Amino acid sequence: MGVSYFYEYAAYLGFVQQTAVWRTRNWQELNYEFSLFPLIPYSASFQDANNRRSVGPFEVQRVAKNRFWHILGTDLLGRDVAAGLVAGTRTAMLVGLLSMSIATLIGLLLGSFAGYFSDNLFQLSIFQIITFVLGVIIGFFIAFIAYYQRFILLENYNLISFFTSIALFSGIVFVFSVFR
Repeated sequence: MGVSYFYEYAAYLGFVQQTAVWRTRNWQELNYEFSLFPLIPYSASFQDANNRRSVGPFEVQRVAKNRFWHILGTDLLGRDVAAGLVAGTRTAMLVGLLSMSIATLIGLLLGSFAGYFSDNLFQLSIFQIITFVLGVIIGFFIAFIAYYQRFILLENYNLISFFTSIALFSGIVFVFSVFR
């Protein structure tokens, strides 16, 4: 009967606390029936002290074996760039999956409402689409002004800017209400 290394693997992944014996154990020296090692033997947060200061992939790297070669080099702290790329891809894929799930849910809801109400409620003219896009751009412009000028109403320039922003926003609301 074989020996189970499930606990040690879970500790390696960070799901459980490692014991002191397994923290310093070299996994490649263990006797396994079958082993599959990753192409990138580093984690994204591991700092290689021998290869700091942005070592490139084709520069001289101080590694024990060719297996520990940094495929895409290291950054200033000695972290492997390829491992960071894989970790960043995981985060980006998670964000993309979450945002596309939300977009799918909203699309299904709007599509089912449009199908139920025979698509009369959700019809937009070209003018409404253009004014909506312009309204969003002007809304970002107003938010930009509000963030960077803080609207201190004691100075004349900020007071004029404040009322100009209010007038632009009111004009967009007027256009939406009249030409609907």
